[in-house]
Amino acid sequence: MIDGLGQAKAVRTEAVRTDAVARTAAPATIRKPVAEGAASTKGPAARLAAEGPPIDSAKVDAIRAAIADGSYRIDPDAIAAKMIDADLGEVR
Repeated sequence: MIDGLGQAKAVRTEAVRTDAVARTAAPATIRKPVAEGAASTKGPAARLAAEGPPIDSAKVDAIRAAIADGSYRIDPDAIAAKMIDADLGEVR
């Protein structure tokens, strides 16, 4: 039940917060670092994760240059169409 509106007592709220944190805090887990090359022996997913995403540096440089000189155009219709296709796939 609410007794009234107004500022809560700082002592009460801090005590409640501290108690809630103490009850819900999970102990920290420590992970050991993986040795270099170990990921390659675990399978293709681990290898791909270790290599990172494929990046076309020439394309990135071309886009940066176009942005810098003001010639980079954004086509909102094309972006929207690709977002819809990614979401709906072959349903449409």
